Amino acid sequence: MVWSMASKLYIAYNAITQDSTNSKQLYPMPPKINETKNAIASAADDDTCSEPSPPPAQWMSGKWGIAFRIAAGDVPAVKNYDVEKLVEQVKGIPGVSYVLFGLSAAARGDRYLGPHSVLKEINPKSCPDRDLFGELATAFQAEGYKVLAYMATDGPAHLKTGPKGAYDWDPETKRSPTVDKWKKYVKDRYGEDNEWTLKKAYAEVVVKEFAERYGSKIDGWWYDHASTGNVKLIHEVCKKANPKTIITFNKGKLPCCQNSTPGLEDYTFGHPTPLRRVGAASSQANLRMVKAVETSKNGYLYANGQPSLGHLFMPMHKKWNSGHKVLWTEGQAVDWMSRVLNAGGAWTWNLVSEHAHSRLRAESVAFAKVVGAKLEKLNREKMNITGES
Repeated sequence: MVWSMASKLYIAYNAITQDSTNSKQLYPMPPKINETKNAIASAADDDTCSEPSPPPAQWMSGKWGIAFRIAAGDVPAVKNYDVEKLVEQVKGIPGVSYVLFGLSAAARGDRYLGPHSVLKEINPKSCPDRDLFGELATAFQAEGYKVLAYMATDGPAHLKTGPKGAYDWDPETKRSPTVDKWKKYVKDRYGEDNEWTLKKAYAEVVVKEFAERYGSKIDGWWYDHASTGNVKLIHEVCKKANPKTIITFNKGKLPCCQNSTPGLEDYTFGHPTPLRRVGAASSQANLRMVKAVETSKNGYLYANGQPSLGHLFMPMHKKWNSGHKVLWTEGQAVDWMSRVLNAGGAWTWNLVSEHAHSRLRAESVAFAKVVGAKLEKLNREKMNITGES
């Protein structure tokens, strides 16, 4: 993907609005008019562009949000979920700009939070009749939040774990009926059911229907274990359905806050060191991620000339989707977050969800509230010192 001239002009403009690449200003100071003109003139080599256009993930710069997973598929938790209750709980957390939640079931690609015409026919339990994802997206956007969708890229074929990762795996026969049905569908449609074709089918059948249905209801995508998917094709499908959506792919060495798929990602996937290795995301092993954003260019990390907004995705507890004790101190959380946000990056907390009660775990929410309030206090103090309004 080649950057448009408008994007180049935006970078030129943005570069001169800060004193250095390590600036801690949350909001850039107005540039001098002459410097702006000179920067734009040097960046443009033709007169086909009338005004600068920011990179797609610019809305995320300096912002933070929360993520959570809801049990998916044709299950009681989906049928009985109270959308308003969850939205009201999130509204009580100060400073949250966006929410990231699962369109697929956690790290499993065989169950989803909304209906799907093909998957429902192959495996009725894989999708609910209720479009809970659509309801949640609509409700959160109505309250001013951006919505990002989490997707497990291995899909119905379970390319990450193999059939044994499916919920209906039979250890005696060593088969999964649902995986077998999906592979049969793919072979009937494409003539093959090899790995390359299964990846193609995931993008063109699974992702495409969701992307086209939800359109602008999905402001961004976060694809897990993306090495099991056709990244270029997924990117193409999602951008065609909503050109303004932002995308990232969990594909690279961990911990990661770098541009791993240049030209295909709009923000870094930001996965910390695996919890099984360090015990908690607050480990100093992940400090390098903070420093990577601090040394970025206005929050962007470049590879092959392509930008990706620095973003960190951090779980609060010992495991991503379970646990009660928060394994961060308030001081460390505020310090690391403020450093990332002041540098122009983004931060996402992963909270534990209690599906049966239509809410997020109390300990997770309480911590997010305290940290959010402290960040807002720091911002107010900064504005009072600098005279910003």
